[in-house]
Amino acid sequence: MLTHRLPSHVESVAQLPEGQSRPFVKHVEKPTTPGVGVALGFAFLTKMLQGLIVLPAFGLAYLLLANTSWRKRIGQLAVATLALIVSAGWFVVVTMIVPASARPYIGGSTDNTFMDLVLGYNGIGRISGDAGNGGGPGGAGTAGGSFGGETGLSRLFGSEMGNEISWLLPVAVLALVFLAYVAVRSRFDGPGLTRMEGAAAIAWGGWLLVTAAVFSYMSGTIHPYYTVALAPAIGAVIAIAAIVAWRRRDRWDGRLTIAAMIALAAAWSIVLLNRNDFGPTWCRWALGAVALIAALTVLVGGALGWRQAAGAAVIAGSIAGFAGTASFAIATATTPHSGSIPTAVSTSMETGGMGGPGGMRGGPNGAPGRGRPTAPADQGDGQDRSRSGSPGSSVSADSELAALLRSTTTTWAAATNGSQSAAGIEIASGKAVMAIGGWSGDPAPTLDQFKTYVQEGKIGYYIGGQGGDRGGNSEIAEWVAANFTASTIDGQTVYKLI
Repeated sequence: MLTHRLPSHVESVAQLPEGQSRPFVKHVEKPTTPGVGVALGFAFLTKMLQGLIVLPAFGLAYLLLANTSWRKRIGQLAVATLALIVSAGWFVVVTMIVPASARPYIGGSTDNTFMDLVLGYNGIGRISGDAGNGGGPGGAGTAGGSFGGETGLSRLFGSEMGNEISWLLPVAVLALVFLAYVAVRSRFDGPGLTRMEGAAAIAWGGWLLVTAAVFSYMSGTIHPYYTVALAPAIGAVIAIAAIVAWRRRDRWDGRLTIAAMIALAAAWSIVLLNRNDFGPTWCRWALGAVALIAALTVLVGGALGWRQAAGAAVIAGSIAGFAGTASFAIATATTPHSGSIPTAVSTSMETGGMGGPGGMRGGPNGAPGRGRPTAPADQGDGQDRSRSGSPGSSVSADSELAALLRSTTTTWAAATNGSQSAAGIEIASGKAVMAIGGWSGDPAPTLDQFKTYVQEGKIGYYIGGQGGDRGGNSEIAEWVAANFTASTIDGQTVYKLI
């Protein structure tokens, strides 16, 4: 899996003087395990423990099926592990060596250390529920899909998570069972998986199982959009199983698997479409009918040797199986979204229905559906996340405030409370804006640090207001209000600091 080899039909051939030929380059093999280790190390620095969820599957696939001796496999995995440690650990060491006063505050941590994030908010604490603002008891989420719902195997199939990732998840589970069956059956009867197929099945299947287990049972903060990490594994496992099943289409198990994959994809799509009142009712019945006919044709036609009919049935069945998730994806892409929590086909109870391609409505026969409420401002920890009223929510590029900030020459054009507010102002003005308190209320900058920045003329303006951000510093707000004159610009309270 982690080596490159030229296929035999493209191997270079050199002519010998006698007019005979022989392979000039038999194969090119280049171990890439250190590169994989480096990539996983960078993934750790980007997403911390989530970046290492795929590590067990990758390691197991290489250990069991790499095309080399056991000694070399173990040695190469050891080198890859060392590469991972170095590529992931250098930044951790830097944060430990450099004094806290000489570097930025490590956002999200409680003690300004990188390892606090690994063990807490961005790592083990988020899985166990000891950190990360869990969405209620046992990680239960509030309505509207901001959190993932109750822990358990059904979490990935319910509510917003089901809408975002579960469309083909049952088919992927079936595909894994089939691949395991073929691997075991091949020891006794018939062709099995090639070495490459086996390694791919372990790598992608392990990715799917480990990630699904973590998302299903983690008790800390989990948002439905995290499930995008499952998408590559779902697609790969289904593709591998489909190829192997088609290769075995002359056998009953291959035909049965193809038919079951078609039927299962369409059946679960119909469940989700019904649950969301998405599209006309007749479309769901049509999907079911096409999938059923296709599955029966694969079973019967394959047994009777109707190869062309079976091939056409596979194509038609695949279209029926993919139609639900494809239409939902298109509707999501064409529906305006706002805020920091992505959702599938964000709708409103007031408007009713789900806007989709061609004005598709949400209810049966084109009638307005019951809709699905947008994510609530309260995400389960008692804090309002709505950006309504925050300084950055109403600042546009052509506003007076944005023009004022663009005229500044200071290090920060302005300072405001929280990163969400600062982000909106930065986008509108194109200038750097200090986010006091960061995303989650970090103690940075302190009041003394802020005073120093002001005295050095590094901050042009202070924009008041809290809005939906958890960031901010009440001491800074009180000091600014007591020492500078407020003015109102575009409905925002603004203090000139220079």
